Amino acid sequence: MKDKLLKILDEFYDLSEAGEENALAKILKISNKNPSEISDIVKELKTDDISIVYEALAADMKNWSDFFLNEAKRIIELAKKSDIPADVLVYLDEFINIDPEEFKYSDELVDMMKKELKNEHPAFRYWAMSMIADFRKEGDILSTKLFENHLTDPDWRLRYWAYIYLNEIRETGKYKLSLMDKIRSKILKPYKFN
Repeated sequence: MKDKLLKILDEFYDLSEAGEENALAKILKISNKNPSEISDIVKELKTDDISIVYEALAADMKNWSDFFLNEAKRIIELAKKSDIPADVLVYLDEFINIDPEEFKYSDELVDMMKKELKNEHPAFRYWAMSMIADFRKEGDILSTKLFENHLTDPDWRLRYWAYIYLNEIRETGKYKLSLMDKIRSKILKPYKFN
């Protein structure tokens, strides 16, 4: 299985769009035949390849929700042991292909991320906000309150992202960003946590 999967991943970016779709279907089929092996294989892959596997598996959340919840837990734990947590937490960006409506653990994932909003390292707080924004249920007042709390975060990047997410959620324009944070967001990188 591993060799087949690695061959598909190695050739993936040389394929046409139709070829990529076919490759994603093959990855899902191979993974569905060998679900217990895929977790170990993913641990050895580089970021680009993990992204491809996640995209393939996200097409079948009925069978892969457990995998994705475990991956989120694994990524958080690895980041806590890392000298540069952002280099590990960036893997959470690959959850973009997951449909929150089909992911049976959306609530558990949001709860896990709410705990990380208290983490001292700003990278954890950033990715927690990002994941909560993507997976929270419509009308989740607690998430909104937590984001509001981060409008006064000691780190300007977190204030910026809290402002962005709150304005996306509420669409009211009620929230304001300080002039200094607006300037910082234009000349600095509000997504850089290394």
